[in-house]
Amino acid sequence: MFIAALLGAVVIAASYGGAALASDPPGAYLSTVRTQSRWVRNVDSYHNPHRTPLGTLAPIFFFKPIPSNAVEIVSALAALGLLFAIVRIRVPALITAATFV
Repeated sequence: MFIAALLGAVVIAASYGGAALASDPPGAYLSTVRTQSRWVRNVDSYHNPHRTPLGTLAPIFFFKPIPSNAVEIVSALAALGLLFAIVRIRVPALITAATFV
């Protein structure tokens, strides 16, 4: 388990490091990341006083992201499949569910 976590950290570090080195000039990547971080903090996060409260957004985002009954049907079937995976202890199905959680 430790080796997998270490390998994951190395892959992430190499990816970000490679992106920073490949940008022209190399410091532009870090500058862009900082700018985006400030924007996300000031616009998307709870720090924005004009942002809709999370209690209002959560049901829309999770249960009605698009106005369609298809989303409800797929969500119900996914929940049913997860329930059967838990009851019958189907490890591959549980791993798949954990990937999305």
